Amino acid sequence: MDRRIEELKQENGVRIALLSKDGIPIYYPTLFVSMELKRVSTSRQRSMLYAIEVLLNWCELENINLEERFKQGIHLNELEIRQLIDFCAWNVETQTKLINGSKLLPNSYQQVSRHMSYDRIHTIRKYLSFLYLRLAKNKDKESLTKSIDKTFKSYKPSIKKHQKNKIVSISNEQIDAIINKLLPDHPENPWTDKTIQLRNLLIFTVFYETGIRRGELAGLYVSDIKGSELSIYRRHNNPLETRSQAPNTKTAERTIPIPDSLAVVLDDYIMNHRSSIKAAKKHPYLFVSHRRNKGNAMSLNAINEVFKTARSALPELKDITPHKLRHHMNYRISEMIDREYENASPADKAQIDEDTRSYLMGWSPNGNMQQTYNKRYFIKKAGEMILGRSEKLNKRID
Repeated sequence: MDRRIEELKQENGVRIALLSKDGIPIYYPTLFVSMELKRVSTSRQRSMLYAIEVLLNWCELENINLEERFKQGIHLNELEIRQLIDFCAWNVETQTKLINGSKLLPNSYQQVSRHMSYDRIHTIRKYLSFLYLRLAKNKDKESLTKSIDKTFKSYKPSIKKHQKNKIVSISNEQIDAIINKLLPDHPENPWTDKTIQLRNLLIFTVFYETGIRRGELAGLYVSDIKGSELSIYRRHNNPLETRSQAPNTKTAERTIPIPDSLAVVLDDYIMNHRSSIKAAKKHPYLFVSHRRNKGNAMSLNAINEVFKTARSALPELKDITPHKLRHHMNYRISEMIDREYENASPADKAQIDEDTRSYLMGWSPNGNMQQTYNKRYFIKKAGEMILGRSEKLNKRID
């Protein structure tokens, strides 16, 4: 279990994720990434390597040498596939205890989400096919690989759409805490340094006002803030990027209007706080560290720590994340469209909603992310319609 996933930055700025052991890349996972995943983002490469690590954990538990077996033309049997699929449901802590020989009570097994389990199985299935086709010498290896694929698909957990009814939202109490308690000098502010208070307030406010992703915020340049606009650019394989895990913009570039008040505070941070740090002048990134690694661009983990600290200090923010703020921005977009286009026809309003939301969120206009992120608003409107119907019925009864 002494493996780790790292990113290697090549001379041309291109990055690749590696699964290594004792500092040395493991050969076949590295070959899999370089041959099969070279066109996907490093964040997706990392995600798939985590799944492959689950496979290696299971092999360690079952004392299976995949490479030697595959060279002999022996693939996993049906029982092993079922055991592996079950193993994919456990979190890393549970897997570690099992490998170490711990006897666990039934309620001690900790599961990951069904979606994560499904993603692990999907990646492992692809990796096993890749590995077997390269190592096995038997003539029927292609047909056997297809048969194993079918077995995996028949046992993988199904994800039913009707189960995805969880609403991701933030409350008015949480909004109030962000707006008031994160202000510099507020007695309940989790941080003591005034500059860090200002920077972290800006981080929360940018997420709240734009709905951008965590990686997009970490990748912002100072020059991306122009007046009352914030621009998101794709900068994959950026030679200026020095962080071990490079933040990425997942989809479309775009420019988002921001409130004048936010633009003023961003300018204050840039001119009066960031500019005073010598190390910050060596790179273009907007948000920087002000203590450890002073002046360096904030990492994704550093942004996570900002939210972790806020959650620990303020009970109102106990479950706040950048992702929830992104969901809330979608809810606000729906309300703004309702106000601005209240007299538009349903068809016109639907088209405006789709075009506006896709642009601001950086989604493909042909995708279905709008429905996923706007579930809270749909449920609210459905409830209002039901209540309206009930009121009319009650009047008739009266």
